Amino acid sequence: MRRIAISDFHFGSPGALGSLPFVLERLEPELEWADEVVIVGDLFTLMFADWKTSIEAAQPFLNLVAKNVDSVVFVPGNHDHLFTLWAADKTRREQALGYGLSDPRRCEQAEQLLEELMPTVKVRAAYPFVELDGVSYIHGHHVEAMVC
Repeated sequence: MRRIAISDFHFGSPGALGSLPFVLERLEPELEWADEVVIVGDLFTLMFADWKTSIEAAQPFLNLVAKNVDSVVFVPGNHDHLFTLWAADKTRREQALGYGLSDPRRCEQAEQLLEELMPTVKVRAAYPFVELDGVSYIHGHHVEAMVC
C-alpha cells in the first residue's frame, strides 16, 4: 500500500494552503503514485467562513484526491471539531448541501460526508489516531493519545 499523508489544509481559513493553485499542482504528481491518502487533521477551519463556502473551497482538492486514489483515511484535527460536529447536524447539512441526516454519530457522519463529497472514494475516519501497517498517524495536537 502506497500512502501519502497530508495535513493542515485549513479550508475555510483566509489563505488556506489547499486553496493555493500551486499547492494542488505540486500535489497532483504525488497523488498519482499513491493508493491511499491519510488526512492527518485540520482539513477545515470553520471559524472564518461559513460551512458551505469552506466545503466549496475544499472541492478542487477533494476532486484531485478522488481522481487519483480509491481510499482516504481521515484523522480529525483540533480545527476539524466543527466539521465533525456539523456533519451530524441536520440543519447545518441542509443549509450547506441541501439535504441532512439525523444520525448523531459524529465521526461516522464526517466519514459519510467526505464520501459524498468524493463519491468514488472509500473514506474511513479514525480519532484520535490510526495505525496502518505499523505506522501511527496522529494530528500533532493529540500526541497525548499516543502516550496514554
